[in-house]
Amino acid sequence: MGIDTEAGTQATVEFVIWGDNKQLYKSGKMGRFDFPKHADVDIKGVKFLKLEVTDGGDSINSDHADWLNPVLYR
Repeated sequence: MGIDTEAGTQATVEFVIWGDNKQLYKSGKMGRFDFPKHADVDIKGVKFLKLEVTDGGDSINSDHADWLNPVLYR
């Protein structure tokens, strides 16, 4: 997951993964020039999965986020 290359230099986001309304992962604030991150999250028993992107706490100016090929494994 990371910020898209077409985003402006001030872009910041935070990626959050939820399972049954419980936070399972939070990326921390990511900026335009940060390397993409990878997350392995145990979702055993989870019935509702949500992938969320927030504005990083500083408005949505130039924010373009990408979930880079999310995959569910059995």
